[in-house]
Amino acid sequence: MKKKLIKFKVNGDEYEIAVYPWKTLNEVLRKDLNLTGTKLGCGTGDCGACTVLLNVRSTKSFKGSPQPIFGQLINS
Repeated sequence: MKKKLIKFKVNGDEYEIAVYPWKTLNEVLRKDLNLTGTKLGCGTGDCGACTVLLNVRSTKSFKGSPQPIFGQLINS
């Protein structure tokens, strides 16, 4: 499967990165961008440790693909 290019802001810094569609936002933040403030916790998103603000709305960074964050503002 090919990587997809996504562009977004994290804590005020703009990023453009190619990621695999199956990666979670948590994996992109922690592994690809080395932003370890967002935690993994339970690994399912149920405990809330992976919560980030996505356009001022709290969301679990462990659930779902990072592709929907294209052009979004993220605070971790």
